[in-house]
Amino acid sequence: MVAWLVNGHHPVPLLRLLFLLLLLLVPAGEGALARSHGWDRDVGQRASRRLTRSERRRFTFGAVRDVQLDAAQVERRIESLRGRDGVRVNVIGRGDHGNPIYRVDIPARSGGQRSRPVRVVVSSWIHGDETVGPVAALGLVDHALKNARFRQRFDLSVLVKIDPFGTRNNPDGVNLNRAFVAGRWTAETLAIRRSLAPERGQIDLFVDLHGAGRAGFFLIRGQDDGNLSRRILGAMPTATLLDATGAQPWVGPYKLHSLGAATSNNPGTFKGWMIEQGAPYSYTLEAPRTLAPARQTAGMLRLLRSTLENTARHGRLDRAWPRGAGSVKMRGNTP
Repeated sequence: MVAWLVNGHHPVPLLRLLFLLLLLLVPAGEGALARSHGWDRDVGQRASRRLTRSERRRFTFGAVRDVQLDAAQVERRIESLRGRDGVRVNVIGRGDHGNPIYRVDIPARSGGQRSRPVRVVVSSWIHGDETVGPVAALGLVDHALKNARFRQRFDLSVLVKIDPFGTRNNPDGVNLNRAFVAGRWTAETLAIRRSLAPERGQIDLFVDLHGAGRAGFFLIRGQDDGNLSRRILGAMPTATLLDATGAQPWVGPYKLHSLGAATSNNPGTFKGWMIEQGAPYSYTLEAPRTLAPARQTAGMLRLLRSTLENTARHGRLDRAWPRGAGSVKMRGNTP
């Protein structure tokens, strides 16, 4: 578990942290995360009812309360993964201010499965003040290393720490999540492009982890995904999802098409560039920075795992195995 990262200088005792996580994560098996019921929730469902006493206690949104992280500590954690159980750790480049950009690869293992593993790329900490992402990303790494079935079903790469400088923009005033386009490339985004471009057309799922000062978790898709995003969000309690409170389904710049789900494709985003690279499913996941840090982390990790599980079970992934790896194709159900 990643308890050492949560709450910074005020660590949460292990038993308390486990209790907080269990409240949100149970049931959190693969079947529960990818269940096919309870996911069709329209905008206004949360706003139209009162929260229960338990929900008010567990999911109170207030002032921004970020997870406190130290970049050097995160780097040490990443470095500790080198050589562990087949994990590959590489510095794929450095930012304009010397920040090493790590890529952590956890290759899939053969285990007699009939379908090929789902190729997944996860990124986090592209905005320095959105610290829940790297904690959840490292939580997913921990889960992958402890779960043999996960290793059979997913081929995972994680970019944990892209811009840890503590603000939405880097020290030069550049929003790196608008720098994946001609005329805006930076050292960071160029390093990522060099690393991932050779896999054009081979990545099934991209997930970019963020935090927002809003009252609920939400997902942003870059293009129509059928109903997959609704299935993904079905793993989350209704009380935790972002909802519109007025007559129109807008929350700031986001128009919700279902509870906790929006569609947006601003020019130059990492998500948008991955769509251009042929990823059929590309998402931004946003955790509410207004929720208690431990609950931000638990909710983001659950939402992230739900994204992987639902894509594997319900996504339309019909690419063949790579040449030489067999002829079995992924059989995905239409959302």
